Amino acid sequence: LYSTILSTVFCWYYFIPPERDFAKADPKYFIITVFFFLMGLLVSILNGRHRKVIKMQQQQQIEASRKETQQHEAQRIGGFGSWVWDVKNNHLEWSEETYRIFGQQEHQFPATFESFLNCVHPQDREMVKKCVNDALSKARPYSIEHRIVHSDGSERIVHEVADVYIGDKGKPTEMIGTVHDITQRKKAEEVYKESERKFRGLLETAFDPIIIVNTEGIIEFVNQQTKIILGYEPDELLGKPVEILI
Repeated sequence: LYSTILSTVFCWYYFIPPERDFAKADPKYFIITVFFFLMGLLVSILNGRHRKVIKMQQQQQIEASRKETQQHEAQRIGGFGSWVWDVKNNHLEWSEETYRIFGQQEHQFPATFESFLNCVHPQDREMVKKCVNDALSKARPYSIEHRIVHSDGSERIVHEVADVYIGDKGKPTEMIGTVHDITQRKKAEEVYKESERKFRGLLETAFDPIIIVNTEGIIEFVNQQTKIILGYEPDELLGKPVEILI
């Protein structure tokens, strides 16, 4: 509004001969003044809308940046990375967390399927290639666990899940998926299995018959002494209700 008024005054002062007596002023000067006033008003309106558009775009950029930051943080905390493979052009797009999981630097990594395979443990590569090719040829979801090797030689275990997208010509165009670092989970499972083996070994060497049942009263374990003392083969008791011994 201020710019409109000032532009009108400016035009009146510089382009219209000074008239002290407005009653005697030439009407054309008033028409010119009104014209410049309307032009100034139009410019002000357009400028205001332009500022609103710019502000809206800035807000959208801020919101997009915030969501991207949240996504990266969520992936980092959960140990999940995301990726997209453009099958036709053989181009990979990895999230920041995916690069971290694979121990790669974005500016040093040739983003191709072959580069990905080079990160896979040599003993797992053929298996991974076969699973990927089966997913592409049959257009079905892809889910696999395999080992990867970092540049320093350390190994990690990952679980990858992906969907195949088919184009208009019926051929696969993209694979979009996630990768999860499950190394710690696998180590914990191995520790549990090892402790379970040791525990069962102790039970098997016990001098007394030992029977383990679950919360539903179903027999899940019997040792060899059960056969010797009670006369039951393990297969006769496993999966049966404990009442069979009464």
